[in-house]
Amino acid sequence: MPPAIIEKEESEFDSEEDQLDEDDYTLSNVLRPSRPVSYSIEKLYALMHCGDLDLEPEYQRGFVWPESKQIAIIDSILRNYYIPPVIFHVISDSTGEEKRVAIDGKQRLTSIQRFIDGIIPHKDTTTGKKYYSSKAAQVYPGRNLNILPDNLEKRFYMKQIVCVEYDGLTETQEREVFNRVQMGVPLSTAERLAAVSGHRSQTVHMLEGLMANWPEKIKLANDRKRRFILLGHIVRGVATLDASPPKITVPSNPALEKWLREPGDVRNVDSLKEDLEILIRIATDFPNTAFPASIAIILAPVEFIYATILVHRFRRQLTLEQLALAIRDMRMTARQEHPDIRMNAKVSKSLDKFVMDDMPIKLSNGEFGYQTTGPASTKRKRTIQVEDYEGDSDYVETTARMEISDDDRPRATRKKRTTEPVPARIPAKGSAGGGTRRSPLFSPNPADSNSSRAGSSVRGNPLSNASPIRGVGPFGRH
Repeated sequence: MPPAIIEKEESEFDSEEDQLDEDDYTLSNVLRPSRPVSYSIEKLYALMHCGDLDLEPEYQRGFVWPESKQIAIIDSILRNYYIPPVIFHVISDSTGEEKRVAIDGKQRLTSIQRFIDGIIPHKDTTTGKKYYSSKAAQVYPGRNLNILPDNLEKRFYMKQIVCVEYDGLTETQEREVFNRVQMGVPLSTAERLAAVSGHRSQTVHMLEGLMANWPEKIKLANDRKRRFILLGHIVRGVATLDASPPKITVPSNPALEKWLREPGDVRNVDSLKEDLEILIRIATDFPNTAFPASIAIILAPVEFIYATILVHRFRRQLTLEQLALAIRDMRMTARQEHPDIRMNAKVSKSLDKFVMDDMPIKLSNGEFGYQTTGPASTKRKRTIQVEDYEGDSDYVETTARMEISDDDRPRATRKKRTTEPVPARIPAKGSAGGGTRRSPLFSPNPADSNSSRAGSSVRGNPLSNASPIRGVGPFGRH
């Protein structure tokens, strides 16, 4: 029958096509096969104690288990209940020494470590009585604690934990294993973003290392994963600023996650490093100019992002001191417009306007190098409130007083200005003022007068206080 013939011909054709697809199809990004192994708790504890088992890779979440869950896992181990395997990446150095990275199992391993160290007890499910390891006396001296019988403690040490080990993973593959294992496990935004793999996230992680030099005096996010978010917004913001036409994207965590997951390299990585190094130098040498406590006790995350972007755009034109003054002006301007400094579209729009519109006008007017005259303004006070960043508990709601005095207001009358920016000048003590003064919003803070100025007269020093900062700007190399 014709229908049968047609059906047979189509079937044969489909079969040949399927065979062709099967012959041509190959898998990419295939991991080396993992191997199942078992280690005693005594062995695992020794690895953790000597540092040969890393529980803190960058993508890992923090230790979040409550004590009740920690106690429950100890009870399960003692009573031989099933414990899910932990996953390690085994890394061998040139000498053959092995170190392990815990891709999955940090909560379980940390609970085991805390029990052995005597921090948490084993709780009998029938009587409710608590028993501690023999090391608890060192943790709670003088307390009358129930100690786990010696035979049970030895038995606990000998318990076997099933482990799955990988060899030869790249950093990207290691993160991907973590992501796949965590499917269905609720992670915070910071944890999820820090676990993203790819060239863009690698660039952000590279910048994280520089933050070890951030001065403690300037309060900022001290959680590694939240700092990853801030640096990620900076990398993305600079990338769009260097685009044509230049613009600054509003910081948004969903947009950042999408951007990090997209393929593509990050241009001007060395320039990004220099931007952050310059901002750290400003925070170290001019803390009371750029980040005075009179503005806010805590540096808001969105301010940190835009301060770095400001440095990136104007470092070739301004000295370190002038950049510090510009950052202060930007922060004061934002607080005059918004009572709450949050990571939102309104605040970001104000900071964007300052960097993209106001700063070029100030430069063309010679704002940084000329003195001004004019009648004094009336002193006023306003309350500044810095609130937490998108609900993150690391940022404490803080209220600070900012006094905007005569020296903190622009004058109505200004001298004639040229279009060339002039380096900031600080009049010598005893010199005649002649009724003139520096631009009030760009007056240096006296508290920074003892800042290190070594090398300020050396031309070409990229971190010189006196010479403009040179490097790769948004409009090319200078």
